[in-house]
Amino acid sequence: ILHIANILRDENEGARRAAVEVLNEIGTPQHVKHLLQSIKDADWWVRSRAADALAKIGGPRVIEASLELIRDPDEDIRRAAIEILNQTKDERAVDFLIEATRDKDWWVKERAVDALAEIGSKRALPSLLDLTRSTDPRSLPTVVRAIGKLGDTTQVPTILPFLDNHGKEVRLEAITALTRLVDESNCDDVRARLEIVGAQADDPTVCHAAMRAVEDLDARFSTTAAAAL
Repeated sequence: ILHIANILRDENEGARRAAVEVLNEIGTPQHVKHLLQSIKDADWWVRSRAADALAKIGGPRVIEASLELIRDPDEDIRRAAIEILNQTKDERAVDFLIEATRDKDWWVKERAVDALAEIGSKRALPSLLDLTRSTDPRSLPTVVRAIGKLGDTTQVPTILPFLDNHGKEVRLEAITALTRLVDESNCDDVRARLEIVGAQADDPTVCHAAMRAVEDLDARFSTTAAAAL
């Protein structure tokens, strides 16, 4: 395992992939933890290469170890484990990732939300909706984006208030989410709110995004209306 740890630092991608393949044959969750501990103090690009190799190869032992380590007391180990799961998009991780959305570390929480959105599991929606009321402000754009990917039109009332949020990133994510979630039943209300944002927002990027969203809704739902006639 110590030799594998050294090879995971290697610049050669083929060497790193071979090291992960060996790990999948002989490794245990504890071995993976030792590997992650051995590289956590290295430069960020070394950590990134090693985590990327573990995630790309995946394999049952790496996945099982990551699922176990997502609950590890060491914050750095949890961060590395969540990063591996984020890239593997393994359905087995859903329940563990939902649990990780309540992690005390905002970064682990945010990356868990990202991973759930990538996996596409609607089972995560209740936890994501809870996070809109309780999460660290730094993670709020990620939460809103995930709801936009996983939700449906019933989440529109939850997202609409974020159009008035003072954070630029939150407002932009809310605009994008609403254009995904809206349907014929609430299109007029959403369109009206977006027009107000487009006319009154202080930030030109937010104004532009809102007006583009209005144009998108007009194109989609005017076509639907014409087809219905």
